[in-house]
Amino acid sequence: LAGSRTVLPISVFASSAKNPFAPATRTHPIYFRFPRREIDDVKVTLPETLSLAEVPKPVQLDAGALQYRNEIKKDGSAITYTRSMSVDTMLVEQQYYRSVRNFFSSMVAADQKPLMLVEK
Repeated sequence: LAGSRTVLPISVFASSAKNPFAPATRTHPIYFRFPRREIDDVKVTLPETLSLAEVPKPVQLDAGALQYRNEIKKDGSAITYTRSMSVDTMLVEQQYYRSVRNFFSSMVAADQKPLMLVEK
């Protein structure tokens, strides 16, 4: 709580994640142990004294075999956050490392962006 604003981390399952591809360069291919999908749905009901300052725009990242999407919907005092991420490959050649690194950096940034709530 900061004055009349409240910061709400909404991506509760991924908000503390770090980019697994932090180094600027890589010499070997990237190996994912298995293809995977993550889907999170979080619903928060705000107290009568708070409202969402603004509904953030959805984020969609498309890096071919790597996909990410998040969306926030508001219905009265209820806020629903939906997040999905998929890895549909097991091996990515080193030459595509920059794209993979940028994808994960953008995804982590989107996951860590909190909602701003204001007093009514």
